[in-house]
Formats: sequence, C-alpha cells, structure tokens
Amino acid sequence: MKCDQNLECRPTDRFRSERPLVGARFVDETMEFVATMTRVRALAFYVVEERTESCKFRRLDVPEAFHREYKAGMCEFDPFEYHRLQSETARAALLSQTVAQINTPENQHYVRFLKAHGFEDVVETAFRSDTRLLGGISLLLGRDHDCSQVAAVVDSMHQYIEYNLRGFTGRSRSELRQDLSKEFALSRRELDVVELLISGQTNCSIADSLHISVATVKSHVLKIYEKVGVPNRASLVSMIAEYEGH
Repeated sequence: MKCDQNLECRPTDRFRSERPLVGARFVDETMEFVATMTRVRALAFYVVEERTESCKFRRLDVPEAFHREYKAGMCEFDPFEYHRLQSETARAALLSQTVAQINTPENQHYVRFLKAHGFEDVVETAFRSDTRLLGGISLLLGRDHDCSQVAAVVDSMHQYIEYNLRGFTGRSRSELRQDLSKEFALSRRELDVVELLISGQTNCSIADSLHISVATVKSHVLKIYEKVGVPNRASLVSMIAEYEGH
C-alpha cells in the first residue's frame, strides 16, 4: 500500500480515493479485475505524479485501521514504498522473498505490522515507462492465499496493465523531447518552441520567453511544421497530444 501523508482519505462507496485520479474508471476496473483473477480483495492501486513525485491512490477493501497506521508512519518501514522501489524489482515481487534477501530490523518491523492486521505477505507490481515509475499495485495476502500463485497471476497481467497505464500517464517531458528529437530531427531550440506552442503561447510570448525575436520564432515554427509534416498550429497540437499518449 502506498500513501502521500499530506492527503486526506474520503470514502466513495466500496472504493476509497485520496484524490481524483486521471482515468479513475480504468483504475477501479483494473482493481476489480486483479481482485477477481487473484482472489485477493485487499489491494491498492497508486499513480505517481512526475512533477511532485507524490502518489495518488485508490484502495479496495483495505481495512481503515491498517490504512491509518500505515499513513501514521509505517510506510517508512515498507520495503515496497514507491521511493524505495528499484528498477530491477521483479514484475511481481513478494515481500517475504525481499525480506529474506534483505533481513533488516526495519523490514522485520514491517512484517510484524502486517501480521498484526492479519496479513501474511504482499505482492507488489510496479509499472514503468523506461526508467520512470508510473505507479503500481499492492496486494495484501492472507493465510489462505497461495503467494507464489498470486505472484504468477499478477506477473501474467503486468504487461497489459502497464501498457494501458502508459496511455493515461503519457510520456514524461524529457522522454517526449527525446522521442520528438529522434523522430523528427528537431533541434533543442525547436523543441523549446514546440513546448511553448502546445501550451498555447503566441509568437510574441514565445519570443519573450526564449529571448529571441518574433521573426526568429516564425522561422522556427515554419521549420517545425515542415519537419513534423503538419500545415498549422492546431494540427501540431493535435499530433503532439496523440503522440504523447502512446
């Protein structure tokens, strides 16, 4: 389970959300799908905000007492807390295996916390776009669950969920610039102009922001249209929006 301690939790039917999520319907349907396939009812889906490096999450059947204690400080001992996840983490990682490999007092303290609330293990799956962490799902397992089997089911679903999550989160700013540069041979200055264009700035505003003349901006814009293969600003914005989400 993941948390941003500055957020307040408000119940909404069986689902609880700390902030409105982009694609909340996708998140809710994915949680239900995962719960059905794994037969694990206590789980959380979190999405990481790139700019603030905080996370927004929704919970499904996670006990309120567990949630309160986690937010009150137990998240600092969670080996799967999103700041601690490494890029090499398995697509479906078991807490018990992680603790066996890294047997620290902090990890043991978190295990005792889980057991005090009736949970025996955790399966964690993280979703990425290249090296950027987009989000993940935490499944809280009880005594009746076959941990290895649950991990195998989660592993089989990982690629599908990750692909669809990328459609909601889009590329990061740096990833988008890199991809546009490779795809259309745009220079660094042209990429600066593109960013300002799609944010709705006029040629004069772009000139002020980049400390160049309006004539230079117009020259950059025409070269961008030619390289990207669009006739006008509206077409460029539409193309970038579609490109960013895939």
